[in-house]
Amino acid sequence: MIRCAMLIAAGLAAVLLVGCLTTTASVPVWEHFDACPERAPFHDWVTCAKQNRQAACDANHNCSSNPNTVIAYAESLDQSVQRHEITETEARRRWAVYRADREVAQSQAKRSTQDRASDAAAAPAFCTFGRSNGC
Repeated sequence: MIRCAMLIAAGLAAVLLVGCLTTTASVPVWEHFDACPERAPFHDWVTCAKQNRQAACDANHNCSSNPNTVIAYAESLDQSVQRHEITETEARRRWAVYRADREVAQSQAKRSTQDRASDAAAAPAFCTFGRSNGC
């Protein structure tokens, strides 16, 4: 019975950890972008998102490296726009594809972690009597 409780606790901890890795103070990195004016020039939009994220990081001292990758990608698109290598429209299209791909990957990772946690909780435990018990 204790083993089952420990497995359930470990599973819940794993699920919570996935949430921690993808957020800054419980705010997904995407929300820093969503809080900025959508119609702003691309450079202004990226700058706004970076400032929003930095303010959240400074206030909570809680930033993971994963959102830095997201910010870095937005900055690379911004630089391409500034150098006239791509248009703002193309940058926004690439951003939308990137965001959709990342959200799907995060959702799949979270689902996989939850599946492993529930599998661990459902697995039989070997009790002190040496018999398999479904708890």
